[in-house]
Amino acid sequence: VIRTSKVRGVEHINWKRHLIPSRSTGAACKCILQCFTNFSDDEKSEFVANLNQF
Repeated sequence: VIRTSKVRGVEHINWKRHLIPSRSTGAACKCILQCFTNFSDDEKSEFVANLNQF
């Protein structure tokens, strides 16, 4: 159960009984490319959802 939850990126409780939050994007980086400003929050969450399906 823990392994499949970790792969899917969903919230789960690990073997130490700690709540692990679901996978999400972090704060925007400060690199030259500024990739996070090119995409909306909905698009970023869709990217994460698509990555979790693999």
